[in-house]
Amino acid sequence: MDMAHDVKSLSQKIDNVSAKIDRNQKSLDKLDSVSKKINDVSVKIDRNQKALDQIDDVARILRENEQNLKDLGTLKNRLDLLDKIYIKIDKIAGEVTAYREQQELNSARLAGHEDRIEKVEKHLHLSTTS
Repeated sequence: MDMAHDVKSLSQKIDNVSAKIDRNQKSLDKLDSVSKKINDVSVKIDRNQKALDQIDDVARILRENEQNLKDLGTLKNRLDLLDKIYIKIDKIAGEVTAYREQQELNSARLAGHEDRIEKVEKHLHLSTTS
């Protein structure tokens, strides 16, 4: 009986070890599944990081464009001011031209008056001081 008992005991031990191996295999399968899920999550994180990097790039471009628009606004204000200055300069140049034309007319009138005064002085025999 000893041998039969040993065989039975050995058989039970083998069954116990086999059950433990099955449980360990199931645990390993679960670990493989968890590992796969972790890899999937890692891939998703990488994609999300790339998307965030792209969003950062877009945000940087938007900030640069916003600054460029501000610069264009400042430039527009300067161009508007320059336009006002040119309008004033044109107005002043027009006034100077009109003044010069009036001076020429006055000069011609003055010359005409001088001629008339000389004739009157000669006619009246007055001495001229020129």
